[in-house]
Amino acid sequence: MYQVTCQHYYYSGLYAVEIAKGGIDYSGCDMLILSDKSLMRLTGSFDDPREAVNSAIKLQELWQKSKSNDVIWLSYGCNLDMIEGACCINDDGYADGGEAYSKDEMIAINQTEATEWAEKEYQSLEKCSRCQEILPEDYYTLPDFDCFDEKFCSEYCADETYAFYMQNDELEEVEDE
Repeated sequence: MYQVTCQHYYYSGLYAVEIAKGGIDYSGCDMLILSDKSLMRLTGSFDDPREAVNSAIKLQELWQKSKSNDVIWLSYGCNLDMIEGACCINDDGYADGGEAYSKDEMIAINQTEATEWAEKEYQSLEKCSRCQEILPEDYYTLPDFDCFDEKFCSEYCADETYAFYMQNDELEEVEDE
């Protein structure tokens, strides 16, 4: 689960769109609720990290247009190591690693790195054995077939695979006769 929120970091005064791995419980505590409903529709929970990052980037760009006097950063939840050694920007404009970025460089670097991270994260997620969708927390299995360690995203995928195995089992029995 990946949470996209709007933040106004208290100590630095910076505004950011934050992506947190693990859901709302891992988001920063300086969360904002924007009055613009079209922007708020881009926040929320996502199962796919690519969708979360794409939504965060779009939200960052739109929020920047409506808040032209302040820089809107793309940020990461505290447990999300998308940038090595850095999860937020301090009030000097430096990442925790000590390298300074201008507004344009920081947005471009974060968007690129966030997109690359999202793709790597997606590739590492466990997928359904049948349709290759991301597995939910409550996935399905086939307990009748102990020899297969397959997991499914839905009852439909599990049923279709079960039917396939049953059909192939019947075919093998006919061939054996």
